[in-house]
Amino acid sequence: MSGASLTSSIWQAWRDVRASMRTQMALPKEENRLLFYVFLGCALGFVAGLPAALSQARLIEEEGAVTGVLVGRLFASIFFAPLALYGVSAIATVITRAFGGKGSFYTGRLALFWAVLVSLPILLVSGALGAAPLSPNVLGWISFAAYAVFLWVWSQCIAEGFGLRSGLPVVISLGILPLFLAFILKSMG
Repeated sequence: MSGASLTSSIWQAWRDVRASMRTQMALPKEENRLLFYVFLGCALGFVAGLPAALSQARLIEEEGAVTGVLVGRLFASIFFAPLALYGVSAIATVITRAFGGKGSFYTGRLALFWAVLVSLPILLVSGALGAAPLSPNVLGWISFAAYAVFLWVWSQCIAEGFGLRSGLPVVISLGILPLFLAFILKSMG
């Protein structure tokens, strides 16, 4: 898939996310395409987070703080984020199957990675607004809205990929899981 074709597919997805997921599923099953999607998504996620990273680095009163923060975030974006997304897609596939979904782990990866790419325009705008002189509350609401859009897109991709009427229960379950784990860890310590 060429860059222009990928960009137009992402823009078309905003008209009908489920149809765009059907189109992605109709393409040959190639793991290298999914690797490209996840690395592109993580790299552009790094770009979206640059304003926040620079703000964070300015708070550190040490020489080379900006370089250190940027290198750390780049390393996390290139190495840890793709691994984390692979893990999240595996957990999402298991949970989706528990809700009666019929799909493979490949379908789970495709649903998550495609949702990341489709959501990138919103995440990039949210990141750019992070550089604006807005109050932390406003920035928090903008980030929350961007995350909510991503979750909605992902739920649509899950629903289409796994043959469900709605992917919302799966996404809600995935959203509650980290909160539950944090509660357990906090109560243990």
